[in-house]
Amino acid sequence: MIDLLSEKRVLVFAKAPVLGEVKTRLQPWVDQAQSVLIHRAMVKHTMNRLVDSMAAAVVDTIELWAGSTHPWWQELAKEYGVAVFQQQGSALGERMCNAGSDALQRSSSVLIIGTDCPYITLDYLRRALVVLEENDCVLGPAEDGGYVLIGLKQAQPDIFAGVNWGSEKVLDQTRARLQQLRLAWGELEVLSDIDRPEDLQKLFSVMPALASEFDVELMAGV
Repeated sequence: MIDLLSEKRVLVFAKAPVLGEVKTRLQPWVDQAQSVLIHRAMVKHTMNRLVDSMAAAVVDTIELWAGSTHPWWQELAKEYGVAVFQQQGSALGERMCNAGSDALQRSSSVLIIGTDCPYITLDYLRRALVVLEENDCVLGPAEDGGYVLIGLKQAQPDIFAGVNWGSEKVLDQTRARLQQLRLAWGELEVLSDIDRPEDLQKLFSVMPALASEFDVELMAGV
């Protein structure tokens, strides 16, 4: 049995695969059905990577935090053997804050990631946890001005306050909050999300195995 005093937990934030509500910034280069297919593939890629991280003893527990109810979550719960929780709150920051606070009652450290960045590796997660050991927070910056990962050892609601979620200011505003709160943090290298057509082009060249799960003919003109 894992000692909760040393348990490392990853929370995966994911949207339900609903037509017209996922990967909308890829449209009209792809249609709504293709956007859902891409989203599903990205979620499963993230879960597969995390299962590998558990097998390699990088993390101890995975939790799937769903943005809304959907039958697919129970399929994933059964396939990956993970618990599914419902996100609570309106803005993304409030939802992450609530999930992180909840999980930190059951573990010593928490990493929160989404499913839009396929470039998070086992080594990236391992280094995030190493950085977190000596800091209050760890950030994985994203090319678009947000972040692909945040890690905490204690609940810190104020980190998520006053941030314009979905904007290119998220990372800078989070850094400013950390400074104001006099919290120590570390950062990993910048990674890119899959949000725009050019992100898909990069994915096809860097990770062809994942890209092969998409409709390549439809993507050819991107």
